[in-house]
Parts: sequence; structure tokens; C-alpha cells
Amino acid sequence: MKTLSSTATALLFSMISLYTLVSCTRSNIAPPSLSTKILGKWTVKNACGSYTDYGVNRKDTTWFTVNDYFDFKADSTLLIMMDGESHNGKWQITDSRLYITQTHYMDFAGGFGLPILTNSDLQLWDTTSNENSYLDQRLNLYR
Repeated sequence: MKTLSSTATALLFSMISLYTLVSCTRSNIAPPSLSTKILGKWTVKNACGSYTDYGVNRKDTTWFTVNDYFDFKADSTLLIMMDGESHNGKWQITDSRLYITQTHYMDFAGGFGLPILTNSDLQLWDTTSNENSYLDQRLNLYR
């Protein structure tokens, strides 16, 4: 009986230790930051725009090839290859917005929203408006 009680106590202690280890391990894993998730080469799929001027709306989509891409480097440099031309610059993510600078191609002081950023899909988004017009632009990339 004493052996059974010792075995049960040891088994219970092992289970509690294992549960504590597993639950602590799971809760201490932080999700990757946006800056980490965006690293790497992203192929440009398409650009979608919705434009309203004086109440008249039009939409368009421009499709790209596998030769068009953005390559976000860990040192905050960026290579954009579009239509056979390379554009080098810098990037950073602040307050969930992507800022691209020094490319003389995609530089936008207001930054881009990132409504989609997964392991396989990235969307850069911007919207602007004034009293007579509204512009919604989305650049869709994948890897």
C-alpha cells in the first residue's frame, strides 16, 4: 500500500510539473512583430483602385508579373523591382503603418496601412479624400 501511495504521489507530481511546463511555454511565446512578419521577398500580384470624383466612381485593377516584387531586408533596406527597374530605399513600421522612404517610387509620407499581413499575403493600403474626391488604393503581394 505504501508503494502504491508513493507511486501515485510521484505520478501526480509529474503531471503537475508537465502541465506547468506546457502552460508556461505556450503563454510565454510572443507573436512575431509586424516588422518580423514583413521580412523577405514579396511578389506583387495587383493594384486595385477605387476613385470617386464629383460623385462619379470608377474602379481599376492593374496586374503585375512574377518579376515585380518588394524585398524587405532585416537592416531596414528595401529593394523594389517594378517593370524591370529597381528602386532602393528604406522601410520601417511604426504604429502598424509601413513607411517607405528614399525609393523615389513608393515614398508616401503618411505611410501605408497593413490590413493584411500573413505568412503568404500582404496588402498595402491607402485612402485619401477631400470635398470633391475619394481615393482607395490597395497593393496586393504574396509569397
